[in-house]
Amino acid sequence: MDRVDVGAADELELAHRADCYTVALSLNTRPRQTLGRKTPREALDEALRATAA
Repeated sequence: MDRVDVGAADELELAHRADCYTVALSLNTRPRQTLGRKTPREALDEALRATAA
């Protein structure tokens, strides 16, 4: 494998990783029926506030 191939592979890896993060962010910020239509962050914040009080 020469340098050109390595560079192209690195760019593809970065693009793939960015796509994975985009999909993960999209899924992790969706409201969940099991959480009472809250996002995971909202449910966690509420739980932390309840335990801190």
